[in-house]
Amino acid sequence: MCRTTVGRVVAVEDGMAVVELGDVRRTALSLMVPDLRPGDLVVTLQDRPVLGPVEVEGEHDPVGILDHFAAGAG
Repeated sequence: MCRTTVGRVVAVEDGMAVVELGDVRRTALSLMVPDLRPGDLVVTLQDRPVLGPVEVEGEHDPVGILDHFAAGAG
């Protein structure tokens, strides 16, 4: 079973992105999404390859919502 997560891109260089997943930063392969920029929200697979950007509608922050539920407050 593969796990997907939503994270925020902190840096991008040479086909790799540093993605912040809550309090953890991971390096992820970003070749599938060549136009990534710091600040973009992305979906990662098993914390490694970036699958694509996350479209945000309204005032909701998907990373904040996931952190809220992960902390058991849901």
